[in-house]
Amino acid sequence: MTTKKPLYYGLQVQGVPGKGILEVTSPFNGELVASIETIDEKGAEQALDNAFRTFNNRYGWLPADERMAILQRTVELMKVRFDRLVQIEVLDGGKPLIDIRIEVERAIDGVLLCIYCIRNEHGQEIPM
Repeated sequence: MTTKKPLYYGLQVQGVPGKGILEVTSPFNGELVASIETIDEKGAEQALDNAFRTFNNRYGWLPADERMAILQRTVELMKVRFDRLVQIEVLDGGKPLIDIRIEVERAIDGVLLCIYCIRNEHGQEIPM
């Protein structure tokens, strides 16, 4: 099983310079699966600070219906790209194909559960 093209994941952290590229290879055949731009400890701290500030700015949050629409589109893309996701995971993890197919199905179910939670949960406190 060969990949179409190795994946590249660039930085997603604002204000953080890259530290270098990590190449992920298949344990099965050594084939390059992906290249990932990395950050250092200072960059990780900046990423956590960015996330903390973003989370605390509730005025910047997307409304629930928009979040659900984004997640629904994610589900649709995962279903369309199901075989590709399986292929990438097989190359990365070297697990049996049947196990990987189940893992990808569970990942899709996980996104669907997020949609369900946004629709039905309203920040209720759960007593200890």
